[in-house]
Amino acid sequence: MEERKVQVFLSNGVEEVEALTSVDLLKRAGADVTIIKVLDKEERDSIKNIKDNEDYSEELETLIIGSHDIAFYADFSILDFEDTSFDDEDFLDLASVDMVVIPGGMGNVNNLMSDKTLLKYLDYQYKKGIYISAICAGPMVLHTAGILNGKNITCYPGCEQGLNNINWQDKNVVVDKNIITSKGVGTAIDFALELINTLYGEKRKNEISSEIVSYRQKCGMSEKVKTSKLPIVLIVLILVICGFFTRLYFVTKASLKNQIKNAKLVTEYSDDTIVEQMDTVTFGIDSDGKPIEWIVLRKQGNKALLLSKYLLARTSYHEENDITWENCGLRKELNSDFMKETFSKNEQNSILTVDVTNLDNEQYGTKGGNNTKDKIFLLSIDQFELFFPKGSVATYKNGKIDCWWLRSPGELQRSVTIVSKSGDIFSPGFSAGHEIGIRPALWVEYNANLKAQIQNCTPLIDYAENTLIEQMDIITFGKGSDGKPIEWIVLEKEGSNALLLSKYLLAEQKYNEEYKDITWENCTLRKWLNSDFMNQIFSKKEQNSILITDVINKDNEQYGTKGGNNTKDKIFLLSIDEYRKYFTNDERAVATYKNKAADWWWLRSSGCYRNFAAIVNVDGYLRETGYYVDNDNGVRPALWVEY
Repeated sequence: MEERKVQVFLSNGVEEVEALTSVDLLKRAGADVTIIKVLDKEERDSIKNIKDNEDYSEELETLIIGSHDIAFYADFSILDFEDTSFDDEDFLDLASVDMVVIPGGMGNVNNLMSDKTLLKYLDYQYKKGIYISAICAGPMVLHTAGILNGKNITCYPGCEQGLNNINWQDKNVVVDKNIITSKGVGTAIDFALELINTLYGEKRKNEISSEIVSYRQKCGMSEKVKTSKLPIVLIVLILVICGFFTRLYFVTKASLKNQIKNAKLVTEYSDDTIVEQMDTVTFGIDSDGKPIEWIVLRKQGNKALLLSKYLLARTSYHEENDITWENCGLRKELNSDFMKETFSKNEQNSILTVDVTNLDNEQYGTKGGNNTKDKIFLLSIDQFELFFPKGSVATYKNGKIDCWWLRSPGELQRSVTIVSKSGDIFSPGFSAGHEIGIRPALWVEYNANLKAQIQNCTPLIDYAENTLIEQMDIITFGKGSDGKPIEWIVLEKEGSNALLLSKYLLAEQKYNEEYKDITWENCTLRKWLNSDFMNQIFSKKEQNSILITDVINKDNEQYGTKGGNNTKDKIFLLSIDEYRKYFTNDERAVATYKNKAADWWWLRSSGCYRNFAAIVNVDGYLRETGYYVDNDNGVRPALWVEY
């Protein structure tokens, strides 16, 4: 008989009869059964703190204490899954199974519903067509994983009240394609026998049933087993979470316009003022993800000529042959790859295309070539002498001094004028193939503000339904902890106002610090968004452009839970109704952090209970049931701005 592989996921607080009955009977039938422990936050932190100690034992990861204090060991823990990715060989070996089993016990179920690795794994196996089974309150885990939509199921009576879009049936066991569910302790044998039937067929099921003297065969009991009735209001056993609560800290910068307005020109400094002592503006991001600093050479109305404070790269001007600025490889690189890698689209739009004059080298008579039109260029001999009459020593950010290119020709047509390490012009120049530092220059128009961005941006509701977020216009507003501008999508416009939603998840936070009945009005996430988050993300001027919005907090229509009082907020989360309005396509609602890792994200509406808040899962699917308010999930802020 072919061996079948089964995985049973459980944690502390598991209902022992439901778990071990399935394990026992499946093993009797010939299945290779693996028990995998899911650790709660407290256990994870404890293991992390002692893992390097001599007294550490892997048994700490696998010891299970059931809901009736019966102790036993798992084969290994969920940590083995977290050490792999869904496409490497180790994971594929772990995931090569025929069935997954989820027992009940509310302590166990709460832990499993909070484990994102397990939830993603269940979704992965379900989509592969692997049998997914659960008993008692276990189907709540499957529902949280988003795999019960439209399914016929059963579960412990009362648990179905928190499960939307399912068809609950008053049966001992219900099979709907690759989903198998059962009621509870009193149906544990029925459940285990159905698992055997699914894997091995009716003949093997009957053989095992006969071996164990099945109560139905020997006692003639009816198909419908009588079970004790627990209260409909479930007593939720929550283990104490004692880990770290991490917040994102953000660095804010004034707008480019204000930076330039407040910056002194290079020519306004005394002759002995070095670059390190001059005002700088930040614009663009370097290869380390840090803002690039620029000094202001000249201002003309709302335009400014900037020069990088530091040398930004070390490179050649061109290959070893006669060359001018017009045709050199460095000009092409600066105006293509460098510009795209350094500046956002909105920043690129604020960089002006200017007429660049390429004069001959007066000392040697070498040709400067044709004039060009560039966004990014190098200074010429004349410009260097105008702005740096006393010379200019240049360094990389690490403090290392180097020579740097000008765009003017040198003594020979294959050489290019440079600035030496002492900060003086060396007019004979270096061979174009030599590698030295570069200090790009550019003109910017610094009134390319929020208004211009939004006016040119198509609102989400105007896109075709199959258009994904990645294909939509975005605007930048505020700066994240990495110094990079935050990207937003425009949900809709009303006159000179626009509703923005962050393109990416900006933080992982609890809806409320404490597990209790709560609404948007009093939750800690609302307070954080409108205080620390706002002050860390937005400049004072940006905050002034964010409107105070009347936020409507409706009751959850499906479950009747109260939404609480309406509020007045600058920053808020979308509601269930707003999600439905803007995200008619689930795929469009999938949200990731900037590292592309997908996560669930909070809505402000109440869930099926007052201690749950509505949420969107990793597949972009709305879960009106919601999730425990003290669980960490992604945050996608929304706000109205006046532009």
